[in-house]
Amino acid sequence: MNAKVLFICLTTIAAANAFSAGAPDLACFDMVPQHHVDPQSSKSPYLVKLSKNQLKSGDQVDVTIHGLKQSDTIKGFMMQARVGDTPVGKWLVKKNDSYGQPLSCGKGIDNAVTHKKIDGDGPNSLTFTWQAPPDLEAHVTFRATVALNGGVFWVGVLSPQLAVY
Repeated sequence: MNAKVLFICLTTIAAANAFSAGAPDLACFDMVPQHHVDPQSSKSPYLVKLSKNQLKSGDQVDVTIHGLKQSDTIKGFMMQARVGDTPVGKWLVKKNDSYGQPLSCGKGIDNAVTHKKIDGDGPNSLTFTWQAPPDLEAHVTFRATVALNGGVFWVGVLSPQLAVY
């Protein structure tokens, strides 16, 4: 095996195993996983859906990442609620959740949710609960990075806007 082929194989293996237990802090702003490959430029096969389109400040909404086809499974993810470029609110993730865990980005606490180690292909759909800050009045957009595997992922998958009043 020549050196170039060996390098490509090792890089692919490293990308597939990179951050299998959640997104690193480095991904908090641009939400690009450190997989050593570029994000997909094609349209994402995933949607971010909301259980409601408006809520009062301090209230909660369920947010679902869902593959369009059954084969569009989720091997990794990171999601934030944002007003502009600023993550807001708090993700209410149960300690024994099989797939997700909170991540604190910047000065926030639990203002992002990311994956735990997902064995096998992963689920086709995941739902997490987000709580709006008690004093927020804004339009919020949920932004997700979703990985089919370590080398195939989409950045900037957006939800419809949520009106918080």
